[in-house]
Amino acid sequence: AEQPAIAAGCARWLVAQARGRREEAADLLIAPDVGPTLLVRVTPETVAAPEPLWRLLRRELLHVADMLDPAFGYETALPPGAAGPGRAGGIRESYRVLWNAWVDGRLVRRGALPATARGERLADFLRAFPHLGAGAEAAFDRVFDGARLTHAALMAVAAGEPVGAPTTAGR
Repeated sequence: AEQPAIAAGCARWLVAQARGRREEAADLLIAPDVGPTLLVRVTPETVAAPEPLWRLLRRELLHVADMLDPAFGYETALPPGAAGPGRAGGIRESYRVLWNAWVDGRLVRRGALPATARGERLADFLRAFPHLGAGAEAAFDRVFDGARLTHAALMAVAAGEPVGAPTTAGR
């Protein structure tokens, strides 16, 4: 009910057992001639614990809703020329940190996550962007508090563009 775009945009929903907590995730599977399929992987331990389950589902399903949102403009591939040899993994990791921060920021503002999520995401951000030094927290705030960001804006920062006022949809 919190993500009507998923109900409208996915032809099938699948739930599978994750081998461990690190594999817990939701993903959007696209196959030719079939509508998108939502795949959620979760451990039995998480299913048995309502609070961690809700936290996981809210975070993961907001990512999927972003993927389905044409205004977000999600792309699976790195932009051409964004990564030279050996940089692709670092860019993907930086992108993951940025997108997680933006997802949690929206969930905190909705009251769906506790305010402590900000500190968790800030710690991830500081590890991913140590080169920002004294400006790191202000840069983080612009992502975490961003109202309407795009895949391209997050990818640009992940690929090394400065974290200024994040680019929004409609740039």
